[in-house]
Amino acid sequence: SCTGSCADNRRRKVTWSSEAAVPTKDQLRMVLDAFGKVQELDLKEGSATVLFYGEADAKNLDENYRGPWHVNKF
Repeated sequence: SCTGSCADNRRRKVTWSSEAAVPTKDQLRMVLDAFGKVQELDLKEGSATVLFYGEADAKNLDENYRGPWHVNKF
């Protein structure tokens, strides 16, 4: 079974609309670091995958992020 250390519980997908300015890795990290410590950040076309060190950090992003990007669980 999956415990609190399971990577999927700490991973989020961040997306933005095609009309929006594409954020840089540094911009993403700066915003996401406000919600928790980012372990890994993978920037792709139209989305980014972020892995936080802790599950609580990912949940904090879910509950408190209000911005132009969309945050989804895996």
